[in-house]
Amino acid sequence: MGTSYHASDIPRSYLPTMMGIQFTETIVILVLIGFVLLLKKLFKKESPVDFLLFFFFGFFLVFSALIILRSPLYDNFRQVLFITPALFMLVAIALEKLFERIRKNWTRAIVIILLALPGIYQGVQLHPYEYTYYNAFVGDPRGAFRRFETDYWRTSYRELADVLNPIAENNARVGVTGLQSFKFYARPDPNLIKINGDEFKENGGYAVLTSRWDYDKAYAEATILASVERQGVIFSVLKYVDKKIP
Repeated sequence: MGTSYHASDIPRSYLPTMMGIQFTETIVILVLIGFVLLLKKLFKKESPVDFLLFFFFGFFLVFSALIILRSPLYDNFRQVLFITPALFMLVAIALEKLFERIRKNWTRAIVIILLALPGIYQGVQLHPYEYTYYNAFVGDPRGAFRRFETDYWRTSYRELADVLNPIAENNARVGVTGLQSFKFYARPDPNLIKINGDEFKENGGYAVLTSRWDYDKAYAEATILASVERQGVIFSVLKYVDKKIP
């Protein structure tokens, strides 16, 4: 929500919040419906033991422990993706109940397409940065911008390198936020240095800036050579910084 936390000091609401806004809206709704149906099955003693064990150990136990212990997490919830298969079993319960009433295969196919459509649409819009997706509960990626992490792996640096490589002079000075993320895409000859180091501050040059931590706002008076964006969300920016610019 726009507040920076240390990885070991995140609030207990972090994990459920991130999972609630990074799955598609249809998945979140189906999970909640599936959970209610699971509770009903438990009260009626109709839920298979093997399913309960898989759900309990595959999701619920780990999910609860992470929240209660406030385990260190960062870069959204990518470190706990292994618990999502068990969570998605709740979606299966909801769909099973729905398809009990929908018998025709073509109708079922339409339902599945409609349920998948939000993810497909946003996937096309965000490609190849699908992992920056946020659902409508937080205003889509545009609403999440500068409030939650987007391109935290700086994969958009590839596009900036495609612009910089043909135009940069030999041994050009290039200030970068996240050197290791950019060096894989850059030509071998440019002098890659830290953007916040004294050498770049005193002499200027090309600046490769991620929007993470709002670095893209640095050197506001510099010339913008390229910007990687999706749906109005800035992932990274390439600027040329004159040494006279503070």
